[in-house]
Formats: sequence, C-alpha cells, structure tokens
Amino acid sequence: MENLFLEQNGGNVSRDIEIEDNRKRIIDTLSKRKESSGIELNYDINALTPYLRPEQLPFSSLSGAVSIDGEDFDLEVSKKGADFDIKIIDPSGKKHKVNRVEEDNMIGGIWKCEFRCGSYESSDHWAISVAAEYQGAGVADLLYALKTSVNEQPKFEHVNEGDMRFLIFYIKKGYYPCSIILPNGNEEVVSDQHIEELKERMKSSKEQKSEINRTPFALRLSLDPSRAEELYQQIK
Repeated sequence: MENLFLEQNGGNVSRDIEIEDNRKRIIDTLSKRKESSGIELNYDINALTPYLRPEQLPFSSLSGAVSIDGEDFDLEVSKKGADFDIKIIDPSGKKHKVNRVEEDNMIGGIWKCEFRCGSYESSDHWAISVAAEYQGAGVADLLYALKTSVNEQPKFEHVNEGDMRFLIFYIKKGYYPCSIILPNGNEEVVSDQHIEELKERMKSSKEQKSEINRTPFALRLSLDPSRAEELYQQIK
C-alpha cells in the first residue's frame, strides 16, 4: 500500500511546486494570525533559520522568542539524531500538563517519532503536543510553521480515526485522507462515502468542540494541498 501511494503521488514536478508553495503558505499564515490568535513570534522567522538547523547548532535557546497574550516564553531547539525537536518553554518553571512527554516547564513541542496502529508502523511522523491551558492559542500552528520552514513536510501523516481535532489540523496543513489503517495493520483506501462521513463528523466537532473519540482505527493522510484545501472549504 505504501508503494502504491508513493507511485501515485511522487515524481510529479507540478506537484513538487505545489507542495513547496504549501510550505510557504504555512509560514505566511503564521504572521497573518498573530493579532487574532494572541501568539506572536518575536523574531523574523527567516532570521531563526540558523537556530533551527541541527547540523549547525546541536542545541540552541532563545529567551523570550514567543509571546502569548503578552507573556514571554523561550524557544529551545535540540538535535535528535538526524532530526531535531522544537519546544516552547515556560521560563518561570511553572508546571504544565503536556501529554506524550514528562517535561514540567514545556507548554508545547514538535518532534519526529514513530506512529503505530496495531501492527502498522511509520517512522516518518511529526508529533505535536500542547499543554491543555494553551490549546487554541496557535501554539501548534507556530511549532508546525517553524519546523516546516527548514524541513520538508513528511509525504504522509497519521491521526487516530476518531481525532477530529488533529484531522482538521492536518487538512489545514495540506493533507488529505488516503487510507484507513485497520487494527491488524492492513490498509484500505478511504472510500468516497467515508470522506462524506468524515466531513459531517468534522463539522459537528467544530460546532460542538467535542473531545477526542478514540477508535482502534487510524487514518493515513497524503500531502495533497489542492484536495486538502477543497476539503477544508467544505467543512469551514
């Protein structure tokens, strides 16, 4: 199944241009959201490039690089093998409950990790985690834009089939559902009917701000900016 999707989506020059345009759009969107979201990057994102390249700096820390509703936070970047982690740190040392990791003073982070669903595994996945009290402030968008500014987006991303919040997030980032991963690790192409069902569930989730409804299934999303934008317009 992986090879099938790679053959369908790879090696297309116009598609490569579209994906590069998508990365630029993600970065541009960050600056346009500042006033409305309450989050602000206190550095020009292009000026941060040297701090975000792990081959140049194995670790870097910038004090007061991020402001959220007038409160300053530090930005930390650390090398992790061939990849790197980006974290937003509370300099006061205040404890924050962040899932996936045990770091008291971190309010958000993005890093490369493995995704698993049953016997299915993928090593090309960006995990994003934000403390509960800062969700909705634009932290995840900022982290993703920083990572995207120096990294090519993964060809595929993955979400739990019941996690409408992250599904909407990745659709906004240019991903489109391409397959459903079954509990035994096998994949099936997402049907048109399932896409219609997902649309209704995403709309309902946005209206009701519902919690995550975990399922034993996962979705694999292909980086396909045109189709993703079309889908997002239908659920806005």
